[in-house]
Amino acid sequence: MKQQDFCYYVKKMNLVLSQRQSLNVNYSLRAFGRDLGIHPSSLSQILLGKRKIPKKKLHHTIENLALSPEEQEKFKISHQESLPFQNDEEKIESKTLGNFFIDDSEYRIISQWEYFAILSLMETKNFYFNVKDVAMRFSLSEEKVKTIVQDLVKAGFIKRDLNQGYVRKIPHIKVTKETESQSLKDSHKDILNLAIRKLDTTKIDQRYYSSLTIPFHPEKIGSIRKLISDFRTQLKDLYKDCESKSIYNISIQVFPLSLD
Repeated sequence: MKQQDFCYYVKKMNLVLSQRQSLNVNYSLRAFGRDLGIHPSSLSQILLGKRKIPKKKLHHTIENLALSPEEQEKFKISHQESLPFQNDEEKIESKTLGNFFIDDSEYRIISQWEYFAILSLMETKNFYFNVKDVAMRFSLSEEKVKTIVQDLVKAGFIKRDLNQGYVRKIPHIKVTKETESQSLKDSHKDILNLAIRKLDTTKIDQRYYSSLTIPFHPEKIGSIRKLISDFRTQLKDLYKDCESKSIYNISIQVFPLSLD
């Protein structure tokens, strides 16, 4: 298993935690640790890929996650073959104050929409970080917000601030797309599921959903990507100086409907 490939067992645990929290907003990291028989502080490190599941806890963890036989085997193998990750200091020192690219080693930050939502909230006018207020704005549990902040601090993306509580250290964060990313796939799934829920819970004057079906040549997909990339850049430039107070998600998908 390559160093840059984030362990299957870590991704699976993060996915299960996210699924349980989507079903129960009060389901916390502490509750997950209780179910797995792992102390919350140790579990937090495991979910970030900074330590391995203790061998004596491995069997119980697999049982609690309710994995299929195939998933159990993959879980065990990835646990056995996983390599150590960089420590926090090395990760933070590697960051620059320009565009910072993150990869699958930051799985939870990439794959769950709440992380970038809170990072974006820190850019709004008169923002001051308060766990209760942030939890209410995004319909999250306070425990979930605390976990997100803890992860973002450890990753070096935010820091404490006397005036705002927390502020961003890295202004521009991008997800590397040089190779196929499992965390990015899971992020897209998370956003699509969220979009489905918002379709029924958001007033029509506060949302806009649209789709287009066209005949197209597969070899021209690069031009579509370029148009979308340029559009995203223009959109960010258009609103970067406005007095923002709400957080929105803009998603664009392009995929084939027919078989060649």
